[in-house]
This record gives sequence, structure tokens and C-alpha cells, in this order.
Amino acid sequence: MNLEGLRAHLQSQATEIDPATPVPLPTIHRQAKTLKRRRTATVLTTTAAAVALVAAVLPNTINNSSPDPVKPPPDYTRHGITIPGTVGPDHLEKAEIGKPGDGPLQFNWTPSGTSIAFRPYCRTTATRPLNVKVTVNGREITTGKCNDSGPFPGDEHPRLPGHILWVEAPAGKPAEVRVSVTDGQTELTAGAAEAQLALGIYRTPDVSAKYIPQAEAGLPVRTLPPGAGDYLKDGIRFRSKVAGDVLLGAAVSDAGQQTVKLRFTATSASTGLRFLCTGDRERFDRGPSLAVSIAGRRPAHLGCSSGRADVALTDEEPYVIQASAGQTVEVTIGLVDKQGRNVTVAGARLGIGAYALHPPRLVETESGRATIDDVIEYGDYVYKLAKVVTMDAASGRVLSLDTPAGKPYVVGYGYGLEANAEPGMVAQVDGLSQQLSFRLGQVDLMGPAKLTGSFGQPAREAGQVTLKMREGRPTKGVFYLALYLPENGDR
Repeated sequence: MNLEGLRAHLQSQATEIDPATPVPLPTIHRQAKTLKRRRTATVLTTTAAAVALVAAVLPNTINNSSPDPVKPPPDYTRHGITIPGTVGPDHLEKAEIGKPGDGPLQFNWTPSGTSIAFRPYCRTTATRPLNVKVTVNGREITTGKCNDSGPFPGDEHPRLPGHILWVEAPAGKPAEVRVSVTDGQTELTAGAAEAQLALGIYRTPDVSAKYIPQAEAGLPVRTLPPGAGDYLKDGIRFRSKVAGDVLLGAAVSDAGQQTVKLRFTATSASTGLRFLCTGDRERFDRGPSLAVSIAGRRPAHLGCSSGRADVALTDEEPYVIQASAGQTVEVTIGLVDKQGRNVTVAGARLGIGAYALHPPRLVETESGRATIDDVIEYGDYVYKLAKVVTMDAASGRVLSLDTPAGKPYVVGYGYGLEANAEPGMVAQVDGLSQQLSFRLGQVDLMGPAKLTGSFGQPAREAGQVTLKMREGRPTKGVFYLALYLPENGDR
């Protein structure tokens, strides 16, 4: 019964009122309570509808407001040195500053991620040369001159995703950082009585593009995630495919293990071995060597130096061995000292990846020849050979290559001769975003296909690249320019 109904009911009863038979008061109270409940329910329903309407009409106001900007970390000042809270886009994560004359700085730091820049600072009153050295969990990050005199931040030393450091100092786990002074001539640890040390550790955006040699800003760059067929262990990766090379097998040691073995079956006449060796915690020329033994034969000694946990991204060329298709091959690697004795380095990792090498392309003239790749990788993208032009080094003057418009590309360049070229001969390449030059040298036709050099360009207008001699004149050999274009659906 609504309000009007109650009024009508009361009015009808009023017209029939009999003083001897009054309207029962409980009946009126009961009807009034029923009306109140209905009115309350109506009000609540209307309010809920209004709230829903506001949320529907004003979603941007409620849900899509811009987040509060991240407050930059404050500067850190001690003992007369200030380490800025921000340097460009980098944000300070950890800072330490010692007093003048203090010994090495040693402290714990927990990495927040795998994109970090180290900025050491060292000033001294010494007249003899001193260096400043930074290590994390025993791995050397940098050694540079102790000659800072101006304000912080000093030189930047980035360690980005995929660096071997993040295998030994994973994000989220405490790591030991040490900053020390070494003698600039002997590079042995020196007293810090005449030096003051500081270190800023910064979170930095992953700007891998600027750390790719010869890459101009704007060239496509990426880091491929692990894919099917990749070999993975503890953050170390051997890719299933590197340009045109295919993984046949891989093995990685546990930390501190002295040797590691790999057995695989060759599928072609040319097999390339790629190695991981993290025994180079300090300068590689002081640390152990990597001994490589094929089928139990006398080992070859190679350098032990690994900068990348993604082994394919290192600059090292594969170690080529000859094996027939279907042949089973056993490779053993281990660490040895300068006298060839087996050694163990605490925490060091060893790894082998065997790859079937793709056939090279032979380029030649009457007076020379060279082998080049049909497929290359640049900035983690695959590029295929689209065109190659050659010139006889003895008779030619200028070699030209047309480049396309509207797509990124890579230009490979070089010189081929099966004997040593005369010393001091230099060629130059023009038409790219910067002028390039290279010295003429010998070509190993039995080794892997290899460009003398390569240079990537982002999409631009059509143009022309030229190669010519700058110093000297060879009497034999072949010059080449090769154009590589992106492969569609490269992986």
C-alpha cells in the first residue's frame, strides 16, 4: 500500500467512524511500517542505480587517471663527493663513498634486474699512475685510470640482459661488490692511502642498440627469447640456430666443475664449436686457458673469455673441425694454467655447443678469392645475401653497390687473398652513415665464412656504397661488397 492508498483507507474509515468502534491502532502501525520498508527499498535501489550510472559515465575519471610519477632517488653525498640520484634515464640503486686514504670499498648489493650501469669514481694525489678496479662476486667489471677530478658520475660501464655477470650474480640475490686501487703499471693491488673511491650502481633502460658495434640509431634491434631446440642451463643458452648454423648438441658444466664432455654426430663436412668459459674472472690474459681435445688427441689451448650467457651473441668465430657426415665426435674441454696443468676456478662455468656450419659463398676474380656468408645475424635479426659485387684488387679502382630505399639492410665488405697482403695497405668504404676503413689481410678459405666487416643501416633513401684503396696498391686479391636484406619471418 502506498501513501495515497493509506490516505484513502484512512479517509474511508473516517467516514464510517463510529465512536463505539474505533479503528484498531495496531492496524495503522502495521500499515505504516510496511509503507516505510517499501520507501526505504525504493531509495536504496535508486541510489545504487545512480552510483552505477556515475561509474559508467565517468570511467576515465575513476579508473584511467595517470599514475603518480615515480619519485627519483635522492642524491647521495659523503666525504665531499656527491653521487647523483639520476643520470639521464638511469636511477641510482646503490652508492658507496669512501674516505680519502681508506682501503677498498666492499659491500653487498642485491641487483634489481639485469640492466645495470656501474659508474666508478677515483681521485688521487699520487704522482704514479693508479687504476680503479670494480668486481662483482669476483668477476671484473672494469679497470680504468684513477684520475677523476671533476664531479661525478665518471665513466659508464653497462651490463645488460644476457651478460655472463647475471649467471654469477642473479637478480634478487645478494652479491659482493669490491672497488679497489691497483698499480697502473704492474696492475697489482696497490695501497689506497693516496686515493678516494666511490661507486654508483644505476638501473638503466635496456638500450642494447647503442652497444651494437657500428649500429646507427633506428636499426631494428631485439633480443630473442629462448625457442624450441635451444639448450638452456642456469641462464646459459646455446641457440638451436645461429644464422644458417644448426645446433647438433651442447653441454654446460656445473659451477666449479673442472672439465665437460660433449658427444655429437656430425651432419656435414664442416662443424663449428662454440665455447663458454667463465674462468676469466680477471683479465683474460692472466687467467687460465681453455684446453680443447677432439677424440682424445692432444689439446689445443684457446683463450678463456665469455661476455655473454647467450653464447651465440659473442664475437668469437666458431672453432672449425673436419668430420664426415654420420661420424660421432667427442670433445672434452677444461681449464689449464700457463704450464698446461689442469686447474679449477671456483664458480667457473664451461660449455660446448657443436653446430653444423652452413655452406659459404665463394667470391673470386682472376687474382684472388674469399668466402662470405649467405646468411648473417645483426641486432638479433636474420639477414640474407641479396647481392654481391666484386672487383679485381690489382686492376680495379672503385667498386660500387646500390642500396635500397625503405628497408633496413646490412652491407658486408672485405678483401680476399690466399697469401699475405703487403703491410700498410688500407681500403675505405663510403656511402654509409660513417666512413669505414680496413687493412688488407690473409683469408683462411678452410675456416668459416667470414666478412672482413659489416655495417647495418636503418630504412633510408636509396643510395650507393663504394669501396676503394686509401693507402697502397695491391697486386693481387679480390674486393667485395655484399648487400644483406631482412629475412621475412626470420625466427
